[in-house]
Amino acid sequence: MNYIPKTSVIVSSMNRPIMLNECLKRVRETTPGLDVEIICVIDEDKESKKIAEDYADKTLFNEVRIGTINAFNEGLRISSGNLIFPLGDDGYCHPDWLINAILIHEHELGGFGMVALNDLMLNGNTQLGTTLL
Repeated sequence: MNYIPKTSVIVSSMNRPIMLNECLKRVRETTPGLDVEIICVIDEDKESKKIAEDYADKTLFNEVRIGTINAFNEGLRISSGNLIFPLGDDGYCHPDWLINAILIHEHELGGFGMVALNDLMLNGNTQLGTTLL
């Protein structure tokens, strides 16, 4: 890859200020040197709004709950990145998550999903359970 495109990370938050704080902190910590704008869309919670204003480049606040998909759409409308990554406030960002995602894009994949690891983020549990059917 000859250049790293500008990237927008849109974080949707639904009244979970502790999780939002950890998520936004990890996004900032794991994207040094990249051209990243963090957009945070907050529903109803003024404590989450204050946290978002400390970390995000752009913050949208809704007085009423609009839901995750509408929050991502609102963030998309004001984003300026060539690549867009939606992330919930319960997302956990591994150290190279964004650069790896950008490199995957180079292979012209249309998209990919994230795995929710709430237990890892909240409790430090590094063992993932597997159920065989």
